[in-house]
Amino acid sequence: MTPAQIFYTYANETDMLNVVLFGKTSRQCEVKKNFEKTMNRLIEQIKEEIYQALKKTKVSET
Repeated sequence: MTPAQIFYTYANETDMLNVVLFGKTSRQCEVKKNFEKTMNRLIEQIKEEIYQALKKTKVSET
């Protein structure tokens, strides 16, 4: 635990255990998971748009 984490007031024992075991509170883990989900969705949308654009290009060439 960092010095800042040692003096931080935790909401409950669970948060303190999470910080000791995983280095972050459950809220911080949740925020990270939501961010990763959002990024994965954006990546999938971009892939689909590229695929559709390439498909259109291929059709117009033939």
